[in-house]
Amino acid sequence: MTAWYMSNVADFIETDPASIVGILSSAAAQDHFDTTPESIAAWQTTIVGLKGAAQTWIEKVPESTNWAVMLEYMVRRRRRRIDAVVLSHDLINLIEMKVGSDYFGRDARWQTEQYALDIRDFHEESRQKRIVPFLVATESEDSVDLPAYAKQLQISDVACVNFDGLSTGLVEAYSILSSDQSEMIDHEAWNKSSYRPTPWIVEAAQTIYVNNDVREIQHSDSSNLDDTVNSVLELIDDCRRRNRHGIAFITGAPGSGKTLAGLQVVHDHRISDKNGEAAGVFLSGNRPLVEVIRKALAIDDRTTDGRRVTLAERERRTETFI
Repeated sequence: MTAWYMSNVADFIETDPASIVGILSSAAAQDHFDTTPESIAAWQTTIVGLKGAAQTWIEKVPESTNWAVMLEYMVRRRRRRIDAVVLSHDLINLIEMKVGSDYFGRDARWQTEQYALDIRDFHEESRQKRIVPFLVATESEDSVDLPAYAKQLQISDVACVNFDGLSTGLVEAYSILSSDQSEMIDHEAWNKSSYRPTPWIVEAAQTIYVNNDVREIQHSDSSNLDDTVNSVLELIDDCRRRNRHGIAFITGAPGSGKTLAGLQVVHDHRISDKNGEAAGVFLSGNRPLVEVIRKALAIDDRTTDGRRVTLAERERRTETFI
């Protein structure tokens, strides 16, 4: 996980917008993303707006010159990029831009919330850190619609603002939520953080899979399934011990159990790391099958720790490995 652009606030303000756009365009080309006139115009609007907001941050919080500004930060699970991230001491501010928009739609709010949840649940350097999401509609006349920030929440409610609201809102969140006793986030480490589901969500996903009958979705007469799974697990173990990379190809007729073998491998306790955390992720190009498996798991997973949870939350947990 890395951003296409990163600097501290002081350097960001001093850097010409055209230079930043050039850096973004170059990074996009390296990642095989097309750069369009629309994307360049959106970057320009974002950069100018953030520069204006940053001036306010410095006026109100002089030490904000050392905060980090990141643009186009990859959310690996969704193959999407967060428009901007500001690391303000011990806070993670996620900023979703709706350039040219004057309203805060439900889908945009949901998208911003999902980014915050993904960073909390799957971003190693964000564990136990407070996350503050902002949705910026650049043409909105309402300058600020801030939630009531509370320290007991790891993820704050989405703040719906324009650039003026972002200027004041980020400072307000910092003044309420940041702690002098907390260690400052390492900008480089955060930018290069690995993808690693948090232990609680890993445990939930493993429990969901092991305790449900969704495995019956494939033919139960795949007699060599255990042999296949064990062979792949042996390869994984050998690669770990030798500090090497390996690749396993599983072939078979349609319906023979190839997908089930992959699911079995990624949920097997034998690939857990030394901390007991699962180290596997199951990726599939069979979208209909993945949706069926996720939904079946989510419907069966009625409770957690004795409390009922929403279907949306259950679906999120089933996405951990699938």
